[in-house]
Amino acid sequence: DLTVPCDERNPDIIVNPPASLGYPSNQKGFTIINNNFKLNPFIQDVTWGNYSEVLNVASGLSSVVYPYYAVDDNYNSYAMFNSTAGVLNKQFLKAKLRRDARPGDQVQIVLGTEGINILNLGLLNLVNYKVKFFKGDVEVGSITLDRFKVLDLGLLQFEGVQKAIISAPVSGIFDYVQLEQWNTVNVNLGNQLHVYDI
Repeated sequence: DLTVPCDERNPDIIVNPPASLGYPSNQKGFTIINNNFKLNPFIQDVTWGNYSEVLNVASGLSSVVYPYYAVDDNYNSYAMFNSTAGVLNKQFLKAKLRRDARPGDQVQIVLGTEGINILNLGLLNLVNYKVKFFKGDVEVGSITLDRFKVLDLGLLQFEGVQKAIISAPVSGIFDYVQLEQWNTVNVNLGNQLHVYDI
């Protein structure tokens, strides 16, 4: 359920996920607005789901949890890649940008996980996650998360929570960014990836 206010000078996009999705009002001790919340200024909408390696069709066995929290205007809320339901499902979170990304721009993702010091990013198996870039329905590039550059961890002065900001330069023109767990065989099932912001 998306609502775009009439004021085109400041076109905030407000999201009210269905109650059935169970968006929490508290994550890691932080109070989170879980209805009628604003998306970040770069994102128009988000879609999510998963595909079965066996059938190459959408599957209900596992999926991204709280996907709108990865693109809201709050660095304390997060979506989760739920890796506990089986290794044959590839999950994705696809963000629609408000305008085309062009060379000179940067793609930045804020991420973390449960129970791991984020300073040791190697434990997150970032090679198992890929970012794909689309212009409309056409894929125009991809890069695994381990190829992103880690920015200054103190850049956003996070409030006592271990998070990392990773960044990659834009080399083409695209309007969708898709984060996906693609190498499910090697995923550490005990460490769910938390996506705070795209």
